[in-house]
Amino acid sequence: MPEAKISFNLAAGLGGGSHGFAGRLGGDFHVWLTEAVGVGGGAALVVQTELFGDDLEFWSAGPSVAVRTPAPGAYWFGSLSVRFAEATLTDAVDDDCIIFCPAPLRSQFDAVGVTLRGGGVARIGPIEVGGAAALDLIFSDSLPGSDHVAQAFTVNFVLGFGT
Repeated sequence: MPEAKISFNLAAGLGGGSHGFAGRLGGDFHVWLTEAVGVGGGAALVVQTELFGDDLEFWSAGPSVAVRTPAPGAYWFGSLSVRFAEATLTDAVDDDCIIFCPAPLRSQFDAVGVTLRGGGVARIGPIEVGGAAALDLIFSDSLPGSDHVAQAFTVNFVLGFGT
């Protein structure tokens, strides 16, 4: 049996979501069962803010499955991860208030989530450098709105290593 190939990467990015501007910091690892299919896991911290409004922060972690194009110097990839999340929603109470505002209401809750990632990396020896888009979704009855879902779409810089 051939030696297992692995990859690990960190990604940091900016974008937007259901609660305004979004920032994301995440990490993913995969063991490649074949040149094109891998299994592994990942975790991310997503922070969203509306200027003078509500804030949503959540971290999520869980298993994932990934596919990639088999190429020695660079490859495209995509991954799907089902995650468990811990979230904090800060409600600004009065969105029109700028100074001397009432204290915000904070609520913490558990959620389930899904993360979709896709992008490309170039390999320089074991080092991988590239970019990826990430869509993070969490679902909870504690989220406002009729659909009880929050999402963040970010464009990320990726840095990692692979064997």
